[in-house]
Amino acid sequence: PVLDTALLRGQLNRLQDALELCANQLDGLQNEQIDLRNELPAVEQARLDAYHKITDLLRQSGYNFASHRRTNSNGDLEYGFGLIFGRGSNIKFYRGAVPVQIASEVTAQERLIRNLNQRARQVRKRLDELPEIINSVQDECDRLQQEVNNARDAYEEAKILTGQFSHLHLQRDELCRQIKNILNRLVLWCKNNPDICVFQNQLDDFEDVCPTDTIQVTEFWAMFNQIINSKQGLEEQHRQQAEQHRDSAEELRSRTRQNRDDIDAANAELERLARERRDLEDKLKEAAKRKAEADRIREQERKRPKPKPYLEEEIDPSDRQLKLQAKRLLFNLVRHSAEYMSNPCSCEAKALTMANNTNTSISDLIGSIAVGVAFAPLEAFPGFGLAIRLGIGAIKALLSTVYGGANLTDELVGNLFKVIGGEIFPKLVGNEFAGNRLNDLASGGLNKIMEAEGVRTLSWEGSTNSKHCGRISGKTTMMFNPRTGWVVMMIKISGCPLVIVKYKVNDDGVPITEPNVRQIR
Repeated sequence: PVLDTALLRGQLNRLQDALELCANQLDGLQNEQIDLRNELPAVEQARLDAYHKITDLLRQSGYNFASHRRTNSNGDLEYGFGLIFGRGSNIKFYRGAVPVQIASEVTAQERLIRNLNQRARQVRKRLDELPEIINSVQDECDRLQQEVNNARDAYEEAKILTGQFSHLHLQRDELCRQIKNILNRLVLWCKNNPDICVFQNQLDDFEDVCPTDTIQVTEFWAMFNQIINSKQGLEEQHRQQAEQHRDSAEELRSRTRQNRDDIDAANAELERLARERRDLEDKLKEAAKRKAEADRIREQERKRPKPKPYLEEEIDPSDRQLKLQAKRLLFNLVRHSAEYMSNPCSCEAKALTMANNTNTSISDLIGSIAVGVAFAPLEAFPGFGLAIRLGIGAIKALLSTVYGGANLTDELVGNLFKVIGGEIFPKLVGNEFAGNRLNDLASGGLNKIMEAEGVRTLSWEGSTNSKHCGRISGKTTMMFNPRTGWVVMMIKISGCPLVIVKYKVNDDGVPITEPNVRQIR
């Protein structure tokens, strides 16, 4: 079938637009939740300030009074006060009595308290509603993301198949042309012998046929064989006529020899045509095998992380996009991978669980709650400058932020950078690790390479409780190269080797390759 790549491209564009709208809606809801959480304490404080204003007005007016306040089950501020007149046994308590000279000011404060109580109820109600709404929008965004991935795969597959179909059609047209050239000799014979050529109409019909599918191929050869059978029938008729007209035997023998020569030539051409047909069938089978092998290799290549080449244009996903998509990726790996579900307490599963948990700084960053963690050069990491002065080197200083200052072996450092170097530092592949190259990096060259590559880094640490494995704590360092689109996360938890997660992202921070998870020992 003819594949409509324009239609598939349009469907992909529509899904991408819908995904962008969904992400914007999710961002708006999350910001609204943060604003309301910040507003509620301010409303409660303003309400308490109004109550104190009333007591200050009474005190400044020279009255003795008694007062009380409490927050009821609905969260409203309730209060009362009374003026005390007289002394000794003549003391009287008048609940709610307000001196005339300050009545209007007290009334204004009481009205303010009622309004603030109403606003506090509205804020709490909306905060109760938002989590379910946010989860619903999140599910829709995840569904749209999957549809975008499927639509993109369909579009890329269509472009490949369209090119393959075009090449096969050219081969088919060339073979049809050769077959018709073979039959031209028979066409010429019919033109010279119109009185006895009984299959002229069949030849004319055959001129306009070239098969485009399996059914038409069968019909094509049926029509071809019908012409050959008609020709052979005519030859048989001539043979019988020759026997009946012995008096013109010499002439008939001459014509028969000529016909036999024509038959031999036609048979030779037919034999060549049969070989061509067999060759065509072999080519089609071979093409199918090549396509299946190419599909298999392409699938392997799609899953295998590729360090090169550089992107045509740098990408620049925002901090929130990178962290949100990293959280989604780790969540899906832990919750949907059969390997990690069957062994939730493996070092890799625990590392992914810790880096993804809601108690670490990354969740606070996603919600924009006031946590001061941001992308920074390696020099900004605690202890980095000291590590260089002590001669540990830039590479070991980077790892010490993950291992908490542990004494690291050269073998571990080398193994790590052979795993992540090609994605984050494409210049450090191949023979670059030969000789003393790694020592050169450790003595300070890594700083310049990171600056030249534009690599961005961030680090966070935290802990979480796992229902299977108890408390898990550790540190995560993320590196991102906008020139290659690769993200490398280094996760170190207590009692386990370093776990590396690598994947490639698009300009929105969305992973576009399968994540690769490895342990470095």
